[in-house]
Amino acid sequence: MGIPHTTPGPTAFTATDRRVLFLTAIIGFVAGYAGSAMPHTLPFARTALELTEGQMSLIFAIVRAVSLLGVLFAMSADTHGRKRPILAAYTAMLIASLATALLPSVAAYIVSQAVVRL
Repeated sequence: MGIPHTTPGPTAFTATDRRVLFLTAIIGFVAGYAGSAMPHTLPFARTALELTEGQMSLIFAIVRAVSLLGVLFAMSADTHGRKRPILAAYTAMLIASLATALLPSVAAYIVSQAVVRL
């Protein structure tokens, strides 16, 4: 006869749990919206920046490759806590989205959209 195994029952959903869930959902919504803006505005950006389809495809590839550096935010969060990296990423995303709209050059478009996706 072995030792009986018991699992803890469900715990109550606290106000802090609700707040964290709500804030995470907001961040996810805004990040998803910002990340989808580039492909949705493709025809307008391509025309405004006077790019060919091939050039725009290359820009998409560069932006997506740079976005892999987002792993650094995750590593930072694992070692230093999650609050500062998520706030830094969220702030950078907002500023870069604004920069995309205000800086009418190909280089600025690439850098700002890479930061948004990062």
